[in-house]
Amino acid sequence: MKNNILLLLSFFITVSTCSADSPLTSTNFFTVYEEYEIVNQAKAANGVITNDLMLYLSDRTFPIDVKVAVVNALGWNFNGQHNYDAYLNFLQMRTGQTVEEDDFYINLDADELLCLAYLKAMDNYFDVTDAKKYPIWL
Repeated sequence: MKNNILLLLSFFITVSTCSADSPLTSTNFFTVYEEYEIVNQAKAANGVITNDLMLYLSDRTFPIDVKVAVVNALGWNFNGQHNYDAYLNFLQMRTGQTVEEDDFYINLDADELLCLAYLKAMDNYFDVTDAKKYPIWL
């Protein structure tokens, strides 16, 4: 009986101290999309978003699942990658507007907003609070 209680107590202590990793960062689903050259370009970019990748993410003719695979292939690191800032600056130049303008987010496509939010989450592995706030409901 005493051994069962100790075993049960050990189990609960182990379970309570375990924590799961974020599926946003720990699931490398981009590997399913390696038939797309753009995904391979993202993987080869070593975590740094390029102009070609940003153009792809903003092109309405490309499917959203491949766009998200591109962001996933860029990956993350503990120090951040600043891909969110680069893409946000790109979108400001593309729209001719700044983030401070009221209709900036309204003029973005839902795909662009989703990519921005995912890039934000990948740039800050420890805190996705800002990424959750993105106005993807527009």
